[in-house]
Amino acid sequence: MSNLQLSCNIPSTNLILCLLTFAVFPEKQLIKKKPLIYWWIGEGFITKSINKVAEEVGEEIFMELINKGFIQPSHRTPKNPIIYGCTVHPWIHRMLVSMARQANFFDLDTTGKVTNGYHKSRRFLLDETSFPSDDRPKGELLAIINVRGKYPSFSEDFFSKNEKIKVLQLGRWQSSPRHHIEIEVGKFLDKLKKQKQLKYLSLRGISRITTLPSSIVGCQNLEILDLRACHNLETLPFDIGSFKKLTHFDVTECYLLENLPKGLEKLSSLEVLKGFVVDHWRKNSCIVSDLSQLEKLRKLSINVGMVSQVLEETTFDIKKGKRSSKDNIDKEETLRYIRAPTRAEDLEKAVYIENLRILTITWQMSSKSRDQRRKIFSSSASNEEEQEERSDY
Repeated sequence: MSNLQLSCNIPSTNLILCLLTFAVFPEKQLIKKKPLIYWWIGEGFITKSINKVAEEVGEEIFMELINKGFIQPSHRTPKNPIIYGCTVHPWIHRMLVSMARQANFFDLDTTGKVTNGYHKSRRFLLDETSFPSDDRPKGELLAIINVRGKYPSFSEDFFSKNEKIKVLQLGRWQSSPRHHIEIEVGKFLDKLKKQKQLKYLSLRGISRITTLPSSIVGCQNLEILDLRACHNLETLPFDIGSFKKLTHFDVTECYLLENLPKGLEKLSSLEVLKGFVVDHWRKNSCIVSDLSQLEKLRKLSINVGMVSQVLEETTFDIKKGKRSSKDNIDKEETLRYIRAPTRAEDLEKAVYIENLRILTITWQMSSKSRDQRRKIFSSSASNEEEQEERSDY
């Protein structure tokens, strides 16, 4: 690794480990920032510092790679300063592929394609033709990354033979929801209960997942659970509060998920919660006022009402005391604005969570039935893509 650092003039080992992850992605392909940072956290390439949480450290690493010219930033619009992804120049990509091969970081051929022969790397890459196999020493695997796989599948005893996996990114990393992924759910999720070392689990954009079983809480060290755009997901485990180390939980665009279970407020380490569904009618639902117990929560996005058509989305920057839009609205006026669609005391308590810095609220209509909602949100990929770009801050 030291030779690789010298060749790239990079003083930090952690920085070069993060840089090598770009070797798996096709050149010039838009890569979303959040899944990358989650991967880095999961493998331990980055950790929290005295003054910053791990995600903030990841943001700094990402910007450093941009400033050094290794990756090129991508903005939602030319006038929008927020960087939500990046691309890699072809010659930089070729260099990274060569470095990754030399360090046995990934099993790639000289062109950057996934190899199907003997595996030297402790990271397995899924594409359209490669599937996890049992040809490596027991317990050696650290990460599984879905690069291009549309229908990932695993042998019956695969996870029992690989119990040291830290990163399981089966969901999509691409910016577009057009990249379809399906999993034969069956007992797959139940098998994950043995993954005691798992820190990052991404099922983002995967179809056919209707329920997250209670056995999943066996992943005691899970820090990041990304369920964004699991459009068939309807229920979460009642004992979800057992994830004592969970820092990030994303259920945005899970349109059939009508409530989040009571016990969510027990996630004492939670820093980011996206896609919280406001529901005051079911007895065992977590309500907004419960979230005041999440003392470490920094970012929160709330969906108000059953989904059929998004009416408006507001992002409120608590630290700056103003709404992130063209309108200049002070904090008191914003609080009056968000009281209207739901219980005022609940949303107001959520706003005053001590460490909360960003609050995003989406108002939605509730006139459609479940079947109608399913149809609306599976018929237009372009509409989904627009929503994903808007809400994935």
